Amino acid sequence: MFNFKEERIEKRLQKSFVIVTMMAAVAAIIALVALLILSNRYTYALDQYGFSQGDIGNAMAAFADTRSSTRAVIAYADEEFVNLNTQTHDDNKAKFEEYFSKMEKTLSTKEEKEVRKELAEKQTEPPKEESTSLTIPPPKDIGAVKEPSDEQNG
Repeated sequence: MFNFKEERIEKRLQKSFVIVTMMAAVAAIIALVALLILSNRYTYALDQYGFSQGDIGNAMAAFADTRSSTRAVIAYADEEFVNLNTQTHDDNKAKFEEYFSKMEKTLSTKEEKEVRKELAEKQTEPPKEESTSLTIPPPKDIGAVKEPSDEQNG
């Protein structure tokens, strides 16, 4: 292909340099493509199997985030913050329901399917009348902290 023996050293060095550079560029392009494919597959694996339990772990995380947003809506008075957490609650609830429905096809034993069916029934049934009434005690006066008297320390 290249006849190096009949050329001067300067030409041989230039051709050799071009050949080595081209081989390195091709190797770099192949490595870059392989790295992009590997990164894409790794991201997919983390999304799908990042939890050891798969969809069950994803559902548990979404449920925990929903619960956290619910607490924030109840506890805070700032209307903007409450609205933000209400939206976050709704988004996480939708995620939970999605993972919960996906969970069905990954269950393998009869016991797992029965437990999932039982949870699904509890999720759709309306709350019982006695559980809907919640009595919230009035807030304590934080400023009324009593200092220990000298008689108690004596």
